[in-house]
Amino acid sequence: MKSFFFIGHLLQLMLSGPCYYYSMGTEHKASRELEIPSAGDGSSAWVPVTEERMAGEEGLEDLSSLAETAGSAGPRYRLLGLIGSGGMGIVYRAEDTLLGRTVALKFLPPTLTPNPQAKARFLNEARAASALDHPNICTVYEVGETAERQLFLATAYYEGETLKQRLERGPLPVAEALDISLQVARGLAKAHHHGIVHRDIKPANLMLTSDGLVKILDFGIARLPGQTPSGPPLGTPGYMAPEQARCGEVDARSDVWSLGAVLREMLPDAPPGVEALLSRMLAEEPADRYPDAVALLPDLSALERAAAADPRPARRRLLVWVAVLVTLVLAGGGFWLFRNAHRSGTVEPEPSQPTLNRLTDLPGKGWFPSLSPDGNFFVYARKVGDRSHLFLQQVGGGRALDLLPNSFEGDSQPAVSPDGHQIAFRSEREGGGIFVMGLMGESVRRVTDFGFNPAWSPDGKEILCATEGIDNSLVRRHPSQIYRVDLATGRRRPIQKGDAVQPSWSPNGLRIAYWGLSSSGQRIIWTVPAGGGEAVQVTEGTSIDWNPVWSPDGRYLYFASDRSGVTNLWRLPIDERSGHVLGKPEPVTTSGQASMLSLSRDGRHIVYTSDETRTVLEKVAFDPISGAVTGPPVTIVQTASLIATLDASRDGRWLVYQTSVPQEDLFVVHPDGTGLRRLTDDKFKDRLPRWSPDGTHIAFYSNRGGKYEIWTLRADGSQLERSAVLPDRRAYHPIWSPDGHRMACDLRENEALIDLTRPVAERRPLLFPPPGRGMGFSASSWSADGRWLAGALHQPDGQQVPGVFLYSLADHGYRRATERGEGATWLSDSRHLLYWDGGTLFLYDVLRRTSRQVLTTPPGSEYNDFSLSPDDRVLYLARDSEQGDIWLLTLN
Repeated sequence: MKSFFFIGHLLQLMLSGPCYYYSMGTEHKASRELEIPSAGDGSSAWVPVTEERMAGEEGLEDLSSLAETAGSAGPRYRLLGLIGSGGMGIVYRAEDTLLGRTVALKFLPPTLTPNPQAKARFLNEARAASALDHPNICTVYEVGETAERQLFLATAYYEGETLKQRLERGPLPVAEALDISLQVARGLAKAHHHGIVHRDIKPANLMLTSDGLVKILDFGIARLPGQTPSGPPLGTPGYMAPEQARCGEVDARSDVWSLGAVLREMLPDAPPGVEALLSRMLAEEPADRYPDAVALLPDLSALERAAAADPRPARRRLLVWVAVLVTLVLAGGGFWLFRNAHRSGTVEPEPSQPTLNRLTDLPGKGWFPSLSPDGNFFVYARKVGDRSHLFLQQVGGGRALDLLPNSFEGDSQPAVSPDGHQIAFRSEREGGGIFVMGLMGESVRRVTDFGFNPAWSPDGKEILCATEGIDNSLVRRHPSQIYRVDLATGRRRPIQKGDAVQPSWSPNGLRIAYWGLSSSGQRIIWTVPAGGGEAVQVTEGTSIDWNPVWSPDGRYLYFASDRSGVTNLWRLPIDERSGHVLGKPEPVTTSGQASMLSLSRDGRHIVYTSDETRTVLEKVAFDPISGAVTGPPVTIVQTASLIATLDASRDGRWLVYQTSVPQEDLFVVHPDGTGLRRLTDDKFKDRLPRWSPDGTHIAFYSNRGGKYEIWTLRADGSQLERSAVLPDRRAYHPIWSPDGHRMACDLRENEALIDLTRPVAERRPLLFPPPGRGMGFSASSWSADGRWLAGALHQPDGQQVPGVFLYSLADHGYRRATERGEGATWLSDSRHLLYWDGGTLFLYDVLRRTSRQVLTTPPGSEYNDFSLSPDDRVLYLARDSEQGDIWLLTLN
């Protein structure tokens, strides 16, 4: 079966007219006399290099000369041995002497250095792979240039073998083949979600590491977002989709076909369930395939789970595979089979499919959707200018109605009441809190003077709210509590112990679901009796689980999670009375970046938000005297990630920043955008990096030691170590003193100082005096004269007190600087502060006690953080370019 499949595809290539493909960068023309590359299978794999091979092949470089060139990459890399070679370069195993790790160094041969197409492909690989942080994609550390202007790429080095090498020993067991395919699909799902098409998925580009991971290699011919097809299409015979072989348009569905070809090669005699999957993956027409790898994941995951859990004899396994096949057909996996049955003239009823409709299509991001009980209309928030407004819109279409057009403060987080007559929402008006109004925006009244993310009780008489608001699951500022608030009397009472946000009341009023941070920093969903009591954990593991919502019958808990690699909607069966989980989580959507959901009363309609937000790192000229921005913003780095925080070094040569999606890692880059380098790359959460005054070290807080502590590393990524040993405490938000001898950090109960002149084992935190009973202070910046710390106060329940506060290191007292705002940073004159108030940046004069506006968030954007150059004349900004829509999923 395998032989006929690939012979047929090669015949298709030969009969489809002229086309091009690459074997290690050497261009061939496929015609009626198809030339097979020297590897014998169309592979562009890295082949082992021997002296005999070097002497007998053209186009390969002299090893000694290339080794000399490689040595000129600088003292950082020490060559350890040759991995392999091909027309596009030679790969060495090398030691990164700064970080003490083994890497792979790939060099563009000197003969190809003058070739602009070769250089473009080489850099294309670096851009594509570096934009995709995922466990199943090869990690790119650095792209550089030798003294002789020869390009090289530093990537992770993996012990193991390629799938091509593994297949030389014969077909794989079903469970192993499906596990490999699932891991590849997860990596491709990440790429497809970011608009990247690999275009060369094949066994030679799939590395099976010794620890069981599959890594997708070689993004050299990947198509990046915004790239328009130019020149001949690229690929490898035998693994190119039909449209790719015909020089047609290539998209994510072409990668799905290539993965199907790889799975077919691993399983030439596939069981029935896998055959059904392959039929759709390898469909002749792209429209009949899975639209991308994200859509493929649920069906492939079901097959992999069935194979991994089935130790039974062959006959009984066959029955299991038949059952899986039936399940796929009923669940929609058999869509292609039904569709082609219609084409062949067979009259078969199509299975009932869920329908998906986009409800909004406007610039910027629509979020916090709340569906009316009857499913006929929904309310959501969207920014207009620099403020969030609330909109009411019919599900069937029509113009969105601004419910509070004359509001001068931000309104967000709406929740429609159970009877559909009222809306509860968070507003910043009159100091902030929870408000209630009529369905058309009439009769606005305050309910609380605090709270976020309101949720109604089933009888509509009470509201739940948390003391911290959530619009991004990765951003948490302080511990939060949930309160029950009586709408008639205003009486409030807490309902749980420990961190809790985004509450949801079960339909019979028995339990309340929420999520919170565990002791190790994981996002975990819990439920607790509505009257208070012992909480029951719902989810576990390292995935980010948030935004729980009960189904109307109380049998399921829906939530958002990134457990499939990208954020989607999931649900799990649960007992409403006890809170006990009754089964495993199952996916509801596979579109990617779906969150913030709401259900209709009958449970058939779900509205949710899609999020396509990305961060741009930019700089703008700033006059610290007038407080005015004096030029247009200039882009430094445009990322496929979300940047949470950044800091400029005191010598002005470097910026360090922290990504929050897809991993929480640290990067450095020059202010002109060159020299981009990753400092950390692992599962741990590395946050809030801050440069030391001498520019040699970076402090940050991380859970890499099992709990959150302050860590430091050198600017080149080496010498990673704890800054203090605090056995019974967790530490956050490091801030260096101007002389570098002390460090302030947040211990949650209050700010503390650590003496860095003492040995690490002897460093003990010195707590600040509390600003009030049960209250705490969290610092954000230390003045250059060493006298003041600027920051925020938080109340005993974790709620932040409005305004910027100053702490005097001389008299240990607290002073209020502003009535509003947060995230204050000192200028170098120790007199002025920059701080945020909503989406606007202000400059505050401490002596005159006056504020002036500096800049406002552009429409469709949100600033995450800022930093200043040493002379205060350049403002560095992390700006999210927001885009997201509201979608309706109807379950038939």
